[in-house]
Amino acid sequence: MAYTDTANIPLHMPVPGSKEPAQIALLNENCVTLSTHDHTTGKALAIGRMRSGLAANRPAAGSAGNVYFSTDTGVFNADTGTAWVQFLTGGGQATVTGWTLVDPIVRDILSFGAKPTGTVDATITRTGAGALRVDTNLGVGMAPTAWGSPYVTTQVGVMALYGQPAAVGVGVRANSYYDGTNNLAIITGAATDVSLANGTFNVYTAPSVAAGAIQTMTQRIGLAQTGTLTLTPAAGATALIVPSLFSVAPVASTTDVQLGAAGASAQMRIVATALVPFSDAFVGLGSSAIRWASVWASSGVVSGSSFDQKHDLSPLDPTACAQAVLDTDWISFVYNDPPQPEGEQYAEAYQKMLAETAPARHQNGYVLGSPDHKVSDLFGLSDRRSKNDGADLAVVACALQAALRRLAALEGQSGPSGQQPAS
Repeated sequence: MAYTDTANIPLHMPVPGSKEPAQIALLNENCVTLSTHDHTTGKALAIGRMRSGLAANRPAAGSAGNVYFSTDTGVFNADTGTAWVQFLTGGGQATVTGWTLVDPIVRDILSFGAKPTGTVDATITRTGAGALRVDTNLGVGMAPTAWGSPYVTTQVGVMALYGQPAAVGVGVRANSYYDGTNNLAIITGAATDVSLANGTFNVYTAPSVAAGAIQTMTQRIGLAQTGTLTLTPAAGATALIVPSLFSVAPVASTTDVQLGAAGASAQMRIVATALVPFSDAFVGLGSSAIRWASVWASSGVVSGSSFDQKHDLSPLDPTACAQAVLDTDWISFVYNDPPQPEGEQYAEAYQKMLAETAPARHQNGYVLGSPDHKVSDLFGLSDRRSKNDGADLAVVACALQAALRRLAALEGQSGPSGQQPAS
């Protein structure tokens, strides 16, 4: 039957209850390209014919617009007029070329492949309600860098969240990626890596290099499973800074460590095997109000008595010093036990310390602030709570010196055998 270009195609449907077949042939004959169809009136709009059957039974190409579906392979082909072109594969995997999909629904897996082979190299898989798995590197607003195995990443700009599918660990990198062999810069500049793996926390940095150049990552912070914190600054750099309060930094060499707020007057150093002030005569150890309970040493040196460290020199009054000795009650006493730290873990160490320091707490001298014992003002410091052994010794020595001189004078007057000298 030839095609018709009438506005209404006569289609005789079967009479209800009868077995008369519909005139489908009439409709099918008109499903060909019309050379004189009129789009303005809408009559006889052209569509291609769609057929189905085994792939081996597909007719030769030659009618542009026809579509053939191979029932055994699930392939849709379009006739260009000279050849059949595959444009859609039904079944498990679908290949769509040149189509715009509006609100598509993907039941299980959406696969991506490179042109022109179509080999799948990335997939998005629905793993459950509201859950997707992306089996490739993902870039947000940009193409992700080429991370090497075994890492997968999600990258935003020059920052990437990375991990290993079969390892316990995840990390965040800024301006760096691993290509399977080296760490490389994304753009010109320095890089930072923060990783969490197997119960540890680590921070790495790399100095500035050109884009694409190899980077050398150096660990700067490490927090072990046990809680041990390790800081590894660059040579000569400060390891720890608490602004306006505290800093730890190397000074002259890697064996020197500076303690104290940078630029303040409360700084000390650990130099080789000694704990020393930042500079000579720079800070004091304790004060009149905050004192050390005891200081233990295998040997000691008392310094600071040279002439160049003193001024306003004047002699002591022997009479006043002798009177100070007479006006002071000299007694034996025991210092109170130092307070016990809170926590049972310190109990054993505290008892051991008490036993070791017991002899040192038994002393002889005077008691400041006691209502029952007199102490001359020449003894003790001005706070009337602390003593100064050097100052106290000077008072006693001055009084003793005066007494010895007076005794020597009396012995000189009495002669060698105790007789009065001849007049």
